[in-house]
Amino acid sequence: MQEQSLDACFEAIRSRLAAGEPAGNVEVLAAACLLSMTAGPRQAALWEVFTAAALTVLRDGAALNIADGPVEAVAAFLASTPFGEIAQLRRMDPHVWGVRLHAVRRDGCWLVLHGRFDSLYFAIGAGTGRHAAAGRSRDPAMAEREMGVALADIAAGFHATSNGTPPLRFLLANGRPVDQSIVLARLDRLLGEVEVAPGLGIRQDPGTAFIDPLLLPAIAARPDVAFEPGRTLRAAAMAEGSSVAEALYMPDSGWPEQNLAARRLRDRLLAASLPVPPDPGELRLFVSLDFEKRVWVEQEEGFLALFQALRPRAPRITVFLNGMTGMVGAQAPEALATAFPAIAGRERAVMARWQAAMGEGFALHFLNGLDIASKVAAIRSCDGFAAPGGTAAFIATLAGLPGIFWSHPELHGHFASQHRIFADARQIGQETIRPAPEAEGVHRYDWGGAGNLSYAMAPADFLAEAMAHLGPILDARAG
Repeated sequence: MQEQSLDACFEAIRSRLAAGEPAGNVEVLAAACLLSMTAGPRQAALWEVFTAAALTVLRDGAALNIADGPVEAVAAFLASTPFGEIAQLRRMDPHVWGVRLHAVRRDGCWLVLHGRFDSLYFAIGAGTGRHAAAGRSRDPAMAEREMGVALADIAAGFHATSNGTPPLRFLLANGRPVDQSIVLARLDRLLGEVEVAPGLGIRQDPGTAFIDPLLLPAIAARPDVAFEPGRTLRAAAMAEGSSVAEALYMPDSGWPEQNLAARRLRDRLLAASLPVPPDPGELRLFVSLDFEKRVWVEQEEGFLALFQALRPRAPRITVFLNGMTGMVGAQAPEALATAFPAIAGRERAVMARWQAAMGEGFALHFLNGLDIASKVAAIRSCDGFAAPGGTAAFIATLAGLPGIFWSHPELHGHFASQHRIFADARQIGQETIRPAPEAEGVHRYDWGGAGNLSYAMAPADFLAEAMAHLGPILDARAG
């Protein structure tokens, strides 16, 4: 799988638009993201791509399911506004998936785009009043709420606090380790390929610092990289006229691009730690329990059956248990255990029962609270992994480990796509896992619109599939 340069990706978009092809959401969002992060001729060229792509959306009346006032007026704003008429470009992104771009003309009229992978919503106005709006969204009500926040920012003086292209701070503040890791890798790619605006700074919220941004070389080369809470940064942007970007869509965004981003991140993390030589007398395995937002009902028994089945393969078995992922800093593990005692407590109780059942020659290391890079360094010497799809399997693949992953049936396709760049990550349970809504994680919240995604997989079924895949992997590594 080859990755094109960003310039080549945008040139391909220009060619498709010139041929009359409509733009997808990602193409509009990628142009909006890079438009607000660059300067000079490149920024002017990206404005042209952005307007051309957005116009294909606004002129497709059949696809628009949000409208307020004359839709054609929104398209007319873009069609009649050359880059030289833009007085300021501002960002105030709400989330790692959400782009919120403000473009204010010299005559005081403005356009706001709020978009994400499944939604594009444009509004135009002047002063603090909205004149018209149009867009398409999988969830129109949510899009309206988000646009309402943008309009409230305008009413609070957001446009009045700056002129020109104000300082932009790229904020890393998402609470999902996988999502933030992908954005981090994307940002490093962007900085390595494109000359960005001189005033671009990078801010990592300490509360979500799952990876130290300075481990990535293009980010480390920037002169303005610091830790700062997202709330403080946003308040300063409102008061002082700067911008906050948190979302970063690439022109080739999609599963292949995310997979390549993960592979680049893996290479950076492995380069930052030293390998531990294998021990012929020890079998090392990385595993993870599901307790936080969903539960594998039989996980304690299933893993124990696996440990017992692996016992004849080595005099000693060492298991590294994932635990929750914490932030960089010496006090992070203790802080996480204090913040989420119920999860850590359940995992420690399971560990104690495993240890009692396995006895001598069996050791457990609890990685709860370590940041991603520290976990990768700790487990890169493991012979394999067995973990639920998501953060745990992602960390295992970042460490270069072969192994197995599984999930609730509704997430089979998602995690298969997320981990497929790593050929030695095998999915199990597609035929044997069933939903178990009667079980609940410690924290209940929706994931992608789905509620409780707890599941059941009989220990015998798990063991059969695990050994079918892990057996050959361990045999190959032993050889």
